[in-house]
Parts: sequence; structure tokens; C-alpha cells
Amino acid sequence: MSASEPPPLRRVLTCGVRTWRFFLAVLFCFVLGSITAWGPVLAGDSSAAAALKLIQARRYGEAYPSIFSLAAASPKDMSLQYYLGLCAMNVHNLPLAELAFARIIVRSPAQDPFAVAAKKALATFRSQLMPYSSLCNNKSLRWSPQAMPLRIWMSDGRTLPAPYVGCIMDAATYQAATNVLQSGGSLSVTPSYDPAYRQSALAGLRWWDWAVKEGIFSYVFTDSPRDADIVVLFVEHPPLKKAGYTLYPYANHQPCIVQLECALSDGITRAFKVHSMEYIMAHELGHSLGLGHSNNRSDLMTPGDEKDTGTAPAAPVTACSENDRASLRAIYSMPPDAYFVSARK
Repeated sequence: MSASEPPPLRRVLTCGVRTWRFFLAVLFCFVLGSITAWGPVLAGDSSAAAALKLIQARRYGEAYPSIFSLAAASPKDMSLQYYLGLCAMNVHNLPLAELAFARIIVRSPAQDPFAVAAKKALATFRSQLMPYSSLCNNKSLRWSPQAMPLRIWMSDGRTLPAPYVGCIMDAATYQAATNVLQSGGSLSVTPSYDPAYRQSALAGLRWWDWAVKEGIFSYVFTDSPRDADIVVLFVEHPPLKKAGYTLYPYANHQPCIVQLECALSDGITRAFKVHSMEYIMAHELGHSLGLGHSNNRSDLMTPGDEKDTGTAPAAPVTACSENDRASLRAIYSMPPDAYFVSARK
């Protein structure tokens, strides 16, 4: 289920100029009290210092062009992203303000001062929008533009040998698993596999068609795991006691490995398993694209025992929410800490 739509922007835009500026002044005071240091660009660049003085004087419209240019040149500087959002709010460029604040949230720890401030600012005009942190080991990750279109291999029930199933692999083990996939060797079929699972998983990929249409990423199918960027396998038992699990590559030219559970546990019918496989694959593709977990139960990317194990239906999530969409847009609108590189050599 998609997240609730935000209240009309008209409610914000009809604020009087004096009221609007008073709000921004209060918000800026909050930031001054909660953020102890400017980012590296604001701290050492003369043009940034001039822009900062304008912001301190609440002359946000005058600071906007400089902050816009500085943020474009140093997009990973979260202080610049915050002040870009603040200035964009003042000139009523609310889509840019939303994107700037979402960038901070997705690539910062949840309690980071800039992330906290960005959430408060975002709530003033998109009260229902809640992007979420998507860091892995404190780093932001996404696919390189050169990897597009991503090549996806959806197996026909195939699985890796036992040593590589149901565990978090270290670098050496992951390379060994990659070698098995890229060698062209025979992979066994999972005993509980049902061809309907594959069809349902393919439907799960289509939950992300909106992102393909927006040009965020693209994908094609390949008939071999040898050159696949994302490998989807079916396993007998839940990897790490979950109905689905995504493993990130350790090195260039390794694929993301997605494992989906086939076995029916107590109380789970085949019909429910087929139905839930669509959601599970959509969720795991979100991880494969670089998204983390959300704490909002209406989001596709929320974790939870019911959703992860398939033991009972949880919230009726049937599509990517507005939070999922805003988070992915933010991730792919700026350079990450590390890129996933295509498995093709």
C-alpha cells in the first residue's frame, strides 16, 4: 500500500511572507543549536562563507544561486545539501528542497544532526514523506551508471551448493560462490521449487517499473549467471531465517546474490507462498539497488518477522511507497561512497 499523500502544497505556499520568514528563522536557530560544525566546503571556501553570511542574515533567496552551485560541485557535503534545501524552500522550489533533504536522510545515520534537521524541515511541507537511511556498514552504495542496463538472471529453481546457502559470506567465500556462478557449472534445482514461484518473482521486479520509466536504472534479462549483475536463486530453507536475502559483492565484477526461500513451513500454503514471493522479490530488488530498511510499516522496504518469514500477512503492501520512491531517487541523484560495478568484464 502506498504511503498517504501529503497535504496540498497550497497550504504552505499561502503563508504570508513575514510568517514564512519567521518560520525559516526559527528553523535556522534550531539548526544552529543542533549542528556543531559546518561541512568542509562551508568551512573553507570563500564563496561558501559569503553564502553562509547571507543565510545567517535570512537572505535565503540571495544565497540560493551560490548554494545551488556549491552543492552541485560537492554533492556529498551534507551541510551544503541542507542549506540547499533550506534556500530552495524559501524560493518555493519544493521538489528540489525535498530531494536535498532526502539525500541527507538516505546517506546519514538516523540520529545524525543533519538528518534530524532535514526530517524536521521536510515535515513542514511533506508531512507524510519519510525517506530512510540506506547505509551499509556506514557507507552509501548504488550501481554505477556504466553498469546499466543491469543484467538479471532469474533462475528456474537453481541454487548454489550447500556451503554458500543460508550464511553471510566473507570475501573469500563470496568469491568462491561467484566462481561457481560464472564458471558455467551445473547448479542443482531446489527440491521444493515450484515454477509458479519464478513467475511471481518476475512480477515482483515490475514493482520497480516506475524507476525504470524515470531513468533511475534499467535492466534486461540474461539466460546465464555468467554475466549477470543480479543473480536470483531459490533455496530450500530461509537464508539466515528470512524468506529472502540479498548479499552485496565484495569486489568489482561480482554479482549481487539474491536467495528466495521455497520450502513451506507450518501454516504456510502453496497459494500464500506464491502470493508472497512477489512481495519478497520486490523487497530484495530494493536492497539490490542500494536501499536499506525502513521503519514505516507501509513501505516495501520495512523489515519484520511477519513479512520476512511469510508466517502471516502484515500490512497489505502492494507497491513501492512514496517513501521508497523518494529514497531511491535520492540515492541515484548523487555519487555514493562506493559503486557496484557490472559483473561483465
